Amino acid sequence: MTEKLHRHLQTTKILDHGRCIKITLNFKNHKIFNIYGIYLPSGKDKSNEHIKKTRLNNICKILFDDITKTKSRDHTYTAIMGDFNINYSKEILKKGKSISYIDAMDKIKHNKLEQWMCYKILKLLNFTNIATTFKKESEKTWFSSCNSSASSTTVDYIWASNNLNDIIIDFNLTRTTYSSDHAMLMFTFEHPNNSFVNLKNFNKSRDTGKSFNNRYNLNSIQKEDWVTFNNIVNEKLIRLQDIPNYSTKTQVSAAMNTFNSIIIDSLNEMKVAKIKVTPRRNNLPLALRKKYNHIHQLNSIQATVKEALYIESDQFKLEIPSSAEQRKGLKNNFDRHWRRKSNWLIKLFRQYNVRNGIALYSQTLNSVEELESVHINIVNLIDHVNNEIVKERNAWDVQQIEYFINRRNEDLKTNQKRALNSILERNPRKIILDRLKFYENGDLQYTTDHQIINEKVNSHFQNIGSSDTSPNVYNPLIEMPHPWRSVYSPKTIDDPDAIKKLIDPITVDELQLMIK
Repeated sequence: MTEKLHRHLQTTKILDHGRCIKITLNFKNHKIFNIYGIYLPSGKDKSNEHIKKTRLNNICKILFDDITKTKSRDHTYTAIMGDFNINYSKEILKKGKSISYIDAMDKIKHNKLEQWMCYKILKLLNFTNIATTFKKESEKTWFSSCNSSASSTTVDYIWASNNLNDIIIDFNLTRTTYSSDHAMLMFTFEHPNNSFVNLKNFNKSRDTGKSFNNRYNLNSIQKEDWVTFNNIVNEKLIRLQDIPNYSTKTQVSAAMNTFNSIIIDSLNEMKVAKIKVTPRRNNLPLALRKKYNHIHQLNSIQATVKEALYIESDQFKLEIPSSAEQRKGLKNNFDRHWRRKSNWLIKLFRQYNVRNGIALYSQTLNSVEELESVHINIVNLIDHVNNEIVKERNAWDVQQIEYFINRRNEDLKTNQKRALNSILERNPRKIILDRLKFYENGDLQYTTDHQIINEKVNSHFQNIGSSDTSPNVYNPLIEMPHPWRSVYSPKTIDDPDAIKKLIDPITVDELQLMIK
């Protein structure tokens, strides 16, 4: 195990000496990996059959009991790997044996398991043979020696839980770098927190407004333009036919990136306009956020009034054949909506002190003239609110600029560290301890309890310099080791101005030079 991975080691348990070991790794966001190493008894040796069968049942019972305890937990990934001594070609393929879940549990309970049943039970427990996922289940993992009459076969497997199988991106078998009659099985999976990191990056990108402005307005594409778009995409898709199939997630990801670039290139060729959406305004003052909300609601009411005008128009009667009863039903729906919104609209006109027409006070708008009057009033109010937003936003921007300029000037005098971070656009990094390994009574312990972590860390830094806890603390009574004597020996200063230069306060020119 590498040093980097060893930092995540939580526990190591020997479930059965020489036959089964369990390693638990703990990652951020409560992601736990359980790795089981298995070595089942060989089926070749026919002597001591009873002892071998008892040993097999004991190993499997311990393994399956431990798996069933942890498999239902969230964020728990499980891998079972090793020499199962189950001949894939003879026991699994040729005989075609099967077993139900109830029968399997009964066999485990009464110690009647056979070698091949372990393979089937792991499938019943929703584990996947990784070699099957990558279509390599028939590749040999055990090779007979020159003096043996036995033929090479598959006896080594790596089983993965469904959530682990979803993030596996590669699987290989090799035996070129070492001397053994077994092949080496290797699999690669994505870091379990990749999705969490990607989500954080996505949320950051939302704040910049960058992802908003990269969306295309697909509603602007006319019906006949979709045919052109389809032809452009099909023409570009020819480049994907060079790859016969996609066996790994890396190849699938590469293909999806190609699909994405093809669609974007096609949309650009057709000159489809992009949507410009206002970015998130969580940092704006409450008054400004309220005005943005008013604009959103006014636009909604304006669209509803325009629909009502369209229903009353002659164009609607020509384009959409409908009876007078149907048009009356549409009008009644609008009236119900208008009665709910009219009081709020009148209140908004008074709040912004904007003149409005008398039609706003009607519970029903019965004529085209009244609808047009209301529509004009709403447009005027939207323009007025937008002008207010521009003024307040400009004033707020100026206020923010002045605030940060003044704070930086003040920091140059009182908080130079924050001033340098601001000038260099550098964000201070924080170390968050969410798990800790420590020794207690001579045993290595692991914890994720925040209270225990705080106690241990505070105790460590409070006592690190004391002589009883640190053997390396400086003691003037003990002679300094020879390699350090030249480093710490007093130096003779020939230049009398050298000390003065160190004591003199730093000048503004020197500060600017250091910053550059």
